[in-house]
Parts: sequence; C-alpha cells; structure tokens
Amino acid sequence: MSFSTNTFVPINSRWQHYKGGIYKVHAVGLLESTGEEMVIYHDEKSLNGYLAPWIRPLREWTNLIEYNGAIHHRFKRLPDNSEEPVFTVK
Repeated sequence: MSFSTNTFVPINSRWQHYKGGIYKVHAVGLLESTGEEMVIYHDEKSLNGYLAPWIRPLREWTNLIEYNGAIHHRFKRLPDNSEEPVFTVK
C-alpha cells in the first residue's frame, strides 16, 4: 500500500480548521486494518503533550464541507512561519 500522489500534507505543516482551530501535522500513516491514509495532528494549544493527538482520514482532511451556508475546505494550510490564520469564522 502506498500513499496517494494527488494529496500532500507535509509533516510539521500548520493548518486551520474551518471552525478556527490551528493544528500541526505530526505524521501521515496508514490504518493497519484497511490501509486507509490517516493524518495525525495536534491542536497547537496542546503541543505540550497533555492532550492526545487527533487522527483523521486523509480523505476527510482534504474534503469540502458546508458550514453556515457556505462551502469551505475542512482544513486550509497556513503559510510557513505564519502566526496569522488564513481565515476567521464569524
């Protein structure tokens, strides 16, 4: 089983969730039982290790969702070394 070539989620990249949270990717791996690609990430507020990482299927990471009557990317990558969110939720 190999990773898809059409989606790239770099290790240590920062992403903003459509609801506003900022997350850092720690790894992309394969779910043992199915081979499905998974993204392993932390809320930046919990990087001190007190909270468990989140694990989400890559297909969900990259999909579009409807929220408050508009279409959004579930996660949007933040520019490298950026402290500012790409978008804000109203």
